[in-house]
Amino acid sequence: MSGPAPLPDCDLIFIDRSQNFFRTVDVDQLIPPDHVARLFWDVTGKLDLSAFYAPIKTKRGRAGRPTFDPRLLITIWLYAYKRGIGSAREIERMCQYDPGMQWLTAMRIINHHSLSDFRVEHDEALKGLFQQVLGMLMLKRMITLERVTQDGTKILAKVRNNSFRRAGRIREHLEAARKHIEELGDPAANPDRQKSAQRRAAKERAENLAEALEEIGKLQADSKKKEDDEQGPQASETEPEARFMRTHSQGVAPCYNVQITTDTTHGLIVDIEPTQAANDAHQLLPAMERVEAATGQKPKQVIADTDFTNHESVTAMAEQGIDFYGSWKESKKEKEKAALEAEKQAELHRTELREQRRFRHLRRAARREQAGEQRDER
Repeated sequence: MSGPAPLPDCDLIFIDRSQNFFRTVDVDQLIPPDHVARLFWDVTGKLDLSAFYAPIKTKRGRAGRPTFDPRLLITIWLYAYKRGIGSAREIERMCQYDPGMQWLTAMRIINHHSLSDFRVEHDEALKGLFQQVLGMLMLKRMITLERVTQDGTKILAKVRNNSFRRAGRIREHLEAARKHIEELGDPAANPDRQKSAQRRAAKERAENLAEALEEIGKLQADSKKKEDDEQGPQASETEPEARFMRTHSQGVAPCYNVQITTDTTHGLIVDIEPTQAANDAHQLLPAMERVEAATGQKPKQVIADTDFTNHESVTAMAEQGIDFYGSWKESKKEKEKAALEAEKQAELHRTELREQRRFRHLRRAARREQAGEQRDER
């Protein structure tokens, strides 16, 4: 096999990727003036964020480690959601290459633990923030609640099927996790960084396992099967709230049933709520109640598909004074009746075709007989 071809005798610019260099970055010039990151930053500056600042214990000029500005973390999550990113680890990676994220953080890289902890610890405050945004949109008539649509969509959980266990096995793993935490010792006595990371991971696993046992208890309350039975309820050790649901593309898989209420005026989302319900049959009334709690008023009309349309939903909407537009799903008797009627019509059609064929046959036979008589007369 011959070696590489010799380089041509040309004066070329050499690219040296092993070199190190320093460069000056004008952070404000990383993104254009109309960039969406600037828009989110301006919007969060007009909101009441006092619920996020209240829990902060460190004060300026006093002892204690400073924390990231809640306005910054809120804007980062909004910008990430706009980009279709919901993972704290992926947001941390975005801080290294995305211009919008680099502008928001001023080239700093924010640890994924800080991002995820903020989202979990401020759940109620984030809901209140969402209500402020809804209020602003309603004030500008961007949301009118004259008519809303309700729909549910299955979102796959980030969990493997083999992470689901029954109560007995989860108790064994929980005991092992607690024992492992004890073996790692007191964090104050051993401030080693690696040990701290192991202790944090073990603690998170123990919390997930304890939550999985609670979820099995909830399932047990709705089931006649015993928790340690071979067919008893199961829960995921890594994402306990996930439930097996039937989907259109993935068959039966661990999912959440996310309920979305949308105002039809400008297509803006009024309410979004992940649920553990396998179907949408009982989700319409809770959704309308959440909309009323968030906005202070009920929708005048709601449109939903056949999964929501049942006697319970129709009655509940009538009691709430909401006009409900839905399509009834055919009952089993109606389907059987329709099938019998279709078969009857098909049989009539087949009979008509047979009669037509018989008539054509008789007509051709009569014509042949008449032609034979004419030949005999000649």
